[in-house]
Amino acid sequence: MVKSAYLRVYEPEDNVTVSVDRLPVVGYISEDVAWSEYGLIDEPLREDVLAADWNGNRYLCPRRPKLRMLEGVLAFHNAFIGGEVLVPETIAATAAAELQQLKDREPEQRSHILTSPWHVPLRWFVAFAPADREIVQNDDRVSIRYRTDRRTASKRLAKALKILEQVGMDDGVVENVRDFSDWIANFSSGSLVELDYGSVAELFEGSQLVFDESAAEVWESLVALGAKDWERSARMYNEVSGRWSHAASVTQLN
Repeated sequence: MVKSAYLRVYEPEDNVTVSVDRLPVVGYISEDVAWSEYGLIDEPLREDVLAADWNGNRYLCPRRPKLRMLEGVLAFHNAFIGGEVLVPETIAATAAAELQQLKDREPEQRSHILTSPWHVPLRWFVAFAPADREIVQNDDRVSIRYRTDRRTASKRLAKALKILEQVGMDDGVVENVRDFSDWIANFSSGSLVELDYGSVAELFEGSQLVFDESAAEVWESLVALGAKDWERSARMYNEVSGRWSHAASVTQLN
């Protein structure tokens, strides 16, 4: 099974109108891997939500599994060299038609979850501060979770974009951060934004996770970049990117 990290947006309970039979516990839902016409499916396709209690309030994150699956199939088909081999044109066309039907039927439906195989994209850390970091114990395994509100996440992303644009950073880097910022901005300002290392945490030893301060290092690099302290910015960037390089390389190998 592909080890994945997740960026989730939970909306205040009163904002969510999804009809559900039960509220799963926080964290991803593990069920038997199954095959579908689009490939391996490692989560149930029922429409339900994830629940989180934070700062005395209850938040809900609709999983929208069918929507995310179809978007993922098309993204893979279009984004990777050889994607058309693993996702043939006929399958991509079927997924596109089914996705359009889904959006026509429920135009307000949108994905509340971003999934990243084998690593956490560094741009995700930009939405968080070191104080948002939590060590999470799942059975005998250690993981990491960051949480903040959407308003604060958007302010941080706007600040990062300003720094990147002022120093003339590569357009590809800026666009990746801007796309992420735009996606988050679609949700209500009182929503909860969560970065969950998920099963990617299993790629690290517990002691490595305890001392993982990726968000802090990303921001130290950005602040130094804004101050035109190129040496420190590069050093901090290399520190955090080096930590994730071995995990990110698995994406290419797979």
